[in-house]
Amino acid sequence: MHAYFFASARHWIRTCFSRAVLLSITVVFARLCWSPLLIESIENLKAVHPNVPKLRSSHRTLSESNTTSGFRLYMKSINTLAGAACIYSSWTGTTLILLPLLASMIFLNEVHIFPLVAIPLTFAMLSYFLQDLAKQANYNEDDLLARHLNQASSWQIAIASGLLDNLSFYMTGHQTTIVGIPWDAAYAAYSGIHTTHWLPALMVVVHLYAGSILVASSLPLFIILVAPKNGLWTRTDRFCYSTEFALCAIDPKSVQFGYAFDRLIWRFFTCKAIMTFGSVVSAFLLRRHLMVWKIFAPRLLFSSLSLLVSGSVLIFVRVLVVNLLHSSVAELRKRLSEKTTPIY
Repeated sequence: MHAYFFASARHWIRTCFSRAVLLSITVVFARLCWSPLLIESIENLKAVHPNVPKLRSSHRTLSESNTTSGFRLYMKSINTLAGAACIYSSWTGTTLILLPLLASMIFLNEVHIFPLVAIPLTFAMLSYFLQDLAKQANYNEDDLLARHLNQASSWQIAIASGLLDNLSFYMTGHQTTIVGIPWDAAYAAYSGIHTTHWLPALMVVVHLYAGSILVASSLPLFIILVAPKNGLWTRTDRFCYSTEFALCAIDPKSVQFGYAFDRLIWRFFTCKAIMTFGSVVSAFLLRRHLMVWKIFAPRLLFSSLSLLVSGSVLIFVRVLVVNLLHSSVAELRKRLSEKTTPIY
């Protein structure tokens, strides 16, 4: 009797804690989606000029003149623009990586959380070594960003992401069998009898495809973190290039970022579709096999559902990153350009 009471109390405490964590994550996620920049006023940002190449010439002029006021104004503008550029990495890391990781802790076992942490770290390492995939050449400033956006959405990146997505299903302790479906995940944040079917199904799907969801939400890291080996400008200008800094400085009407991200999404989805098609072919060719309903048919079902989940998450991430975050940064830059006075 006491054992049953303590088990019920422990389950009730865990359910209340899970609900509180999920509610907090939902509130933070909704707040970041509603206002990605978390900026209410830009009255203190009056020294930013949107044209970064002109800031280069301004740097030479101010350095040669050695005017204290001009140098302080210039450094203020550079620091403000650099701070605005960090919005891409900070927002993506918080909204699309950290919050899903915290939510997955409720559904997955503690042992399987650590492999999920390796997914964004792997993407960050791949984006760092991405600079060596192509031969370094002399490009002007206008073509360099387009070149690296195209490089970040290459087929090599899409294939590596697809393989990592396939591996993430198994490294979280799942198997492509019907008996291996974690039905207990339906009661991770719920006690008693479910009155609906979609809520427990959603929690089971999140438990099964937490790795695929995290891989799809981490794809923007390739576009944001990729950087050339030798920097965008010469070393004499003392500029350390990063793609998100250039994304903040490009024309607000530019569609390079959206095209590059769409290209990466379609190539990644194509790789997953090819693997799903392989499951279809194997199930068709081995339809008379003795183990068809134990191995090949469940593999086809899990692969098809994984493709559906990844496609839905990719559409959602695309709307958040391109239509929400990038548009908000472009709008901020437009407002800054209307408020500022050229410093050159």
